[in-house]
Amino acid sequence: MKRLSDVCEAKGWVKPRFLVPTAGPNNEAVIEFEYPDLATFQAENRAQMTDPEFMGPFRESAQYVYPQTSRTEMYEDAFDIA
Repeated sequence: MKRLSDVCEAKGWVKPRFLVPTAGPNNEAVIEFEYPDLATFQAENRAQMTDPEFMGPFRESAQYVYPQTSRTEMYEDAFDIA
């Protein structure tokens, strides 16, 4: 996570937060990237996935993921519904 964060910082990208549970499921970790908008996420995601410096530590982290448990979620601020 430190290497991944360092790469993001050096390239001016959003730095990830590494979260672990205080309570709840054991052996769970979350890597969170918070973007101001979808366009920024899409631009950075494309840049990251094509960058060898980023993909090295990103791929290395796969060894710590239990098979078929990885997932990606995207949330946005709620708005008032008429």
